[in-house]
Parts: sequence; structure tokens; C-alpha cells
Amino acid sequence: MIRPALAASLALLPPFLAGGDSSDREGNPEEKAAVQAFLGRFDAACRSGEKGMISELLAEGAASCRRRCESILRRCLPVAQRQSELLLLRASGDALGAFVRAEIDQAASGEKGAPRLRRRRHEFLLLRREERGPRLLTLLEFDPSAMAVAESPTVSCEGCNWTVEKPPGWFAVARSRECCGATEAISFLPPEGEPSIEVRVFDLPEARCPLEATKLDDERLCRQLGLASAKTLKRRLLDAGSHPACAESEILYEPPGQPPGRVLRCYYLHGTTLYALVASGGREAVERVRGTFDRLRESFALVDPARPAEESRSRMLGHHPGGRLEGNAYSFDYEGLRLSVRAPEGWTGVETSGPAIFRVRFRSPSKEGDGAFLDVYAVRDPAGWLDHDAVAREIEARDAELRACGARDLERSTRTAVRHPGLRAMIHRSEATWRDTAGRTIRELLVFAPVCEEGIYLAARAEREAFDRLREAFEGAVESLSRP
Repeated sequence: MIRPALAASLALLPPFLAGGDSSDREGNPEEKAAVQAFLGRFDAACRSGEKGMISELLAEGAASCRRRCESILRRCLPVAQRQSELLLLRASGDALGAFVRAEIDQAASGEKGAPRLRRRRHEFLLLRREERGPRLLTLLEFDPSAMAVAESPTVSCEGCNWTVEKPPGWFAVARSRECCGATEAISFLPPEGEPSIEVRVFDLPEARCPLEATKLDDERLCRQLGLASAKTLKRRLLDAGSHPACAESEILYEPPGQPPGRVLRCYYLHGTTLYALVASGGREAVERVRGTFDRLRESFALVDPARPAEESRSRMLGHHPGGRLEGNAYSFDYEGLRLSVRAPEGWTGVETSGPAIFRVRFRSPSKEGDGAFLDVYAVRDPAGWLDHDAVAREIEARDAELRACGARDLERSTRTAVRHPGLRAMIHRSEATWRDTAGRTIRELLVFAPVCEEGIYLAARAEREAFDRLREAFEGAVESLSRP
């Protein structure tokens, strides 16, 4: 999630003139009362878990929005208790954007006698006004420390070094870092609910050409959707001008059983920081917002174009606090999680502020383990870590990601579960072997340790021959994991 320190640096710059375009505004007392009534019904439906009660609260005619909301709600219902509090209400046209804090009491799994989890969720509910009252279009988790961006026509983060102008009349939502898959992200949503346009910031371990990054992500998307159903219309470098290096792409795809889709991407790269503007959804819907996407792209700028890459990474880590890295040793102590790990002797690490509680990558100093690395990271998910099925899903998700990145002939073996004395928890181990796009045989050891709401990962990877030589060193890193 975006840390409280970041809220101060999400500078709310002076409003820009929007011409004759409409803009969002604060909700009035009548609208707030209608939303409060909706939240009462929504809480009751979540407690019941009944599909009919939930469906009755979803907006009519927005098929893709309904599918998305039903998918999100299905994973976290029913709950023993849910109490929602309206923190902020914005309005635009016939849409209402409610920023809500929900106190939730829920069993950790469906198993009899499963422990209970009491947690707090911050949700953005995009509602459409109908004759029967507000109805839900979209549900997103947001970062409460950066809620002020919702009221600003211009959004800027000095720490992550970017600024962009919000489309007039659209809603701006700062996403929770653990949910958005990036160091930080802002979702811009139109009053009709879709498609959203997202600005995402990534802290990369190494610098990469934006055209290459676009190509790799396009190919990954095509593999996920099926090569036969996806077509790249364009991919090119742009004249950046005052911007950093920039590339754009456009893809058409046809997912089975769903309407044809379109993805617009624009990637900026400054040092090791990647800024991505992405619009994805139905073809007609994305085409409808193409002009808005282009204006967002034109408004994008660096706060400090001359900032060196290492200073950028240092400032990003300052906003997204990490741990302590000393040679081949790393320790983390923040937000209730304490962890330490030691990589093979002589290896050095780089910490990045990615979509995790922390993430550090160690690399070998010699050619003996050429291409070898060791990743250690942790994520937070308040639901499911105590569910045995959730562990299997983590392995399946890992395999799907590897295949999306080009892994062929993937085989996973030696799945075991043992108690780890240093972590004082069960760890789930498995190994996978595959051929990469260059034809090399790669082997990876994956260790996953669910600890309350946190999931701790260690992934050691190298070419097969190098992996066999490094196995003892990798096992030493696993043994070094500890929770002081």
C-alpha cells in the first residue's frame, strides 16, 4: 500500500482550466443519505452471502462490470459481520464515487473451526443513480493515505517523480499497493464505470528499453489470451520531447465467451523506473476513451527530469519503506512483520519497491552462476492464507505466470510441506524445470510460507547445471530465513 509519508508528496497542484467539460464534485447531503442507505443494504447482503441479494444491488445493463463485481465478492463472502463507514463522496453526472471503510469479521476458510480474521478494508464503490436507488458499477480497494487525490484535478507524486492531469469528470482512486501489482498506481474511472485508465509505477531491478518492455508485456498478454485470439496493431517508440524515453502499443483480442477487447499501452522509462499508462476493456469502450487516453499521455511529465536513477530508487524506497540490506544479508521490520534472510556468501542484493510488503533480489558475483538469482519477498492477503486450498492456488498461479513469460515444457515436482524452525511456521516447497524462450533449461526452487496475513516467498533460479552447483547455497538461504 502507499505509505502515509506518500500522502504529503501527492502534491495537489493548482486546478487546470477544463473548458466546457464537466468535473466531479463533492456529494451533497441528499446523495450522501442515499449512499448511506445503500451501504446498509450492501452490508446486509455481504453478511447473508446470498447471490440474489447481491445481484439486486448491482447496476443493470453493465455486463462486464457485473462480472467483475461478482468475481470480487464471491471470493470474500459471506462474512460474519460487516460495518461500512462513508469517508468521502464524489459525484459526476449520474455516478457517485463512495470511499468507504469497512470493518469485517470473517472466518479464515470454509473449514469447520477455522480461526476468525478481523480486518479493515478500504473500498471505492462506483455507484450509478437509478430510480430504485444507487446501484454498484465497480468495486476497488484504495489506499486511505492518498485519498486526497480524489479531490484534485492534477495528481503528482514528488517521491516517485511523476505528474499527470486527471480527465475532467472522471474519478481518481489511489490503489492499494498490494492489490494493484505495482509500486503505486492511480485508477481513473469514467462515470459509466469502464474502461478505466491506469497510471502504474514500477521499480525495476535493471533498466530496460521501453519498447522492449512493451514487447515483453504484449507477448505475455498474448500468451495468456491465446496467440490465435490476439493481434498487435502497433508497437513503436515515440518522440519523447520533454518526457523520458517512451513507447506505445495497441492489441486487439477475443477472449472465449466474451466480447472482443482492446488494450492501449504507453510506457515511459526513466532510469530503472517504468511508468505505464494502460487502458483495457471492450473494443468499443476503449475506442470511446482513446482521446482521453491521448490527453493523459500528453499531460504526463516528470517532476524532476534530471533526477539520477539511484536517487529516484532511494526516494521511492523512502515512500515505500523497505528493510536493511548489508552485503548478502537482509532484514525487514515494519508493519508488524519481522524477517531476516542471508543469501549465498559473496552475493549482493538490490531492494525494489514493487507490489509487495518488501522485495529484494540477490545475484551471484561470478559467471559460475551466470543468470542465477535469489528473490525474497512478502505479500499481504487478509483472506485465505490459512486455507489449505490457497497454497495450491499459489503454486498454480506461479506456473501460469511462468508460462505467460514464455516457459515451455514446464514440470513441477518434489512438493513438500515441512515446519521451518526459524519461521516457526509450515513452509511449502516445490521445484520446477522448464525451457525458456532462448532454449535454455531453467530450474527454480520455490518456498512459500503463509504466516497469518503475510505470505513469505523465496525463489532461487538458475540454468540447470548452475542450479545443481548452487543447490547447497540455495538451501542455506532457505535455512537462514527467520522471524525474530
